[in-house]
Amino acid sequence: MRKHSVKLQGDDLANYFNDHQGDFNGNGDALCLAAGYGIKAEDGTEKCNFSDFIKELADAVDLTNYLNPNNQEK
Repeated sequence: MRKHSVKLQGDDLANYFNDHQGDFNGNGDALCLAAGYGIKAEDGTEKCNFSDFIKELADAVDLTNYLNPNNQEK
C-alpha cells in the first residue's frame, strides 16, 4: 500500500478510509501511517500520530458504527 507523504484530510481521508480499511487486516497503525499520519518516535521508528489521525478521521467519517458495531442503524 502506498504511503501518503502529506496528511489526508476531509473527503480524501474519508474516501481512503472507506476504500482501504479492509486492506490493513484491523491494523489501525498501518492505516494511520499510510494516510500520512506518521511521526518519528524517540528510537527513530515511525509511529502513528493517533491524536491527529483520529481527530481528522472523526471529522471526515461518521465513526458511530465503527466504535459501537451493536448500535448500527436499521
